[in-house]
Amino acid sequence: MVGHLDESLSYAQKRADPGVQHLLLGGERDVETPALAELTAAAAALAIGAKPKVLLPLATAAVEYALVRRGDYVLVSCYGTGSAPVVYQLDRAIPLRRLLDRCAQSMLEMAGQERDPTARQIAIRVAERALATKITPEPEGTASPINQRGGELDAPGEHVPLAFGYEAAVYPSSAASQGRSARADVHALLFEGHLWAFVRGRRLSLARGPIMLAAHRMVVAVRTLVDTWDSARPTHVRLRAGGFQIAMRKSAHQLVSVELSAEGHGDLTATSLTIAEAALPILKLASDLLRSLVASDRGQSRNLRVRALRQEVRTLRREIRSRRSADSFVNLDPDRLRMHHGGETEHAEAPSTLPSLQFEERWRICLEGLDANSVFMCGDRLVIATQTHVVAVSRDDGKVLWARPGPASTSLMSGSALIRLSADGEVELCDVADGEPYCSTHISPRIGGPPVGLM
Repeated sequence: MVGHLDESLSYAQKRADPGVQHLLLGGERDVETPALAELTAAAAALAIGAKPKVLLPLATAAVEYALVRRGDYVLVSCYGTGSAPVVYQLDRAIPLRRLLDRCAQSMLEMAGQERDPTARQIAIRVAERALATKITPEPEGTASPINQRGGELDAPGEHVPLAFGYEAAVYPSSAASQGRSARADVHALLFEGHLWAFVRGRRLSLARGPIMLAAHRMVVAVRTLVDTWDSARPTHVRLRAGGFQIAMRKSAHQLVSVELSAEGHGDLTATSLTIAEAALPILKLASDLLRSLVASDRGQSRNLRVRALRQEVRTLRREIRSRRSADSFVNLDPDRLRMHHGGETEHAEAPSTLPSLQFEERWRICLEGLDANSVFMCGDRLVIATQTHVVAVSRDDGKVLWARPGPASTSLMSGSALIRLSADGEVELCDVADGEPYCSTHISPRIGGPPVGLM
C-alpha cells in the first residue's frame, strides 16, 4: 500500500519527457526540466493572458526556468540561481501553441502509464484543458524594450585610469505584476546590452548579451579586494562570466592592476592603481545599471536580487570611503597644539595688518532653477536640489556624480541622509552616495489643514 501511495503522489513531480526537453532546450543542454504539470499550467496561463511571465524553479537543483509571452511565442530561458548566476539558455523562441500541444501529448502518455485511477484522470483532464486552451491576445499588448545608456559614452581621456559605459534594452514588466510582493527574480537581471571599458583612453568591448552578469562578477572581485585591504600579502582574483573575464592583482604595496578581457576582442590592463581607483568605477557601473533597470521597470525595486546587489554596492562604497578618510585626521583641540608648539614664534608679535583672503574659482556649472537653500556640502560632493532634479557634483572638479529626476519637492539634509518631501506628502530618504531612496513613506494632511510639513 505504501508503494502504491508514493507512486500516486508522484504525479505532480513527474518530469517532462525527452520530447518536451528537446523543445525547451533544443537538445543542446542536458539540464533537468520542470515538472510536467507545472509546465503545462504555466503554458496555459501564458496563453490566456493570465500571466505575462512565469518562473519555474526546480526543487532538486539551483536552476530556474523563465517563460515569457511575446505575441504567439514564448521565450524560454534556463539559468542557475546560485550566488553566481550561470545562463544555460536565454530567450529561446517557441510557438506557444506547439508548447501546449506537446505538453498535452506528454500528459496523455503519462496517463496511459499511470496505475492509480485518480492520478490518471487528473492527467487526462489537464491534457484536455491544454488542448482546448485558446491563445488570446496579450492584455497589455506586445511589450517593447526601453533603451538605456549610461557611464562613459566617449573616451574620457588618458588621465582617467578606468571607466565603463553601456547600452541596455530592458523590457518593463506588466502593470499588474508591478504591485505584487517582493521576490527574487534572476531573470530580470538578464537583460540584453553592450558593455565596454576605457583604460587611459583605450576602449575595449567587454560583453554583449546579459551584461549585468559581467558587472556582478566585477563587484564580487571588488569585495575580495576590499576584504584583503589590510593584508600585506599579495592578492589575486580571477572571475569569468560567459566570454568576459576580470583579473585583479594587489601587491604587497597596496597597488592594484586590473585586467579586463573579452573573447574575440583582446584585453586591456590598468596598472598601478589604488584600491579606490580600481573599485569605485566598477561600483559606479553596477549602480548605474541597477538604476537603469529600475527606471525602465519600477517593479524591480521589489526584486530581492536587485536589493541585495544594491546594498552590496553601497556597503563597499562606505567601506572604501571610510578607509580613505582614515588616512587623514581632524584636530579637535587646536589650542592645545598651539600651546605645545614652542619655538620663537610663540612670542612673536602679531603683525599690524592681516592679509586679505584670496579666493580663486576652481570650476563652474550652470543649473536651471538653482536655489541656494537646497545646496548641501556632503563630504567630497555637493548635493544640489532643483525643481526637476537632484544632482550630486564633485567638490574637486564639478563633475556630475549622479543625477536623479523627480517632481518638485522640498529637500533638506538630516545627518547623512537627503530628505525629499513632495507636495502630495511623499517622503523619501535618499543615500547621498548614489541618490537612490532607501526608505519612503506617505504623510497625509488633515482635511482643511495646512500643507504637509516635516520637522
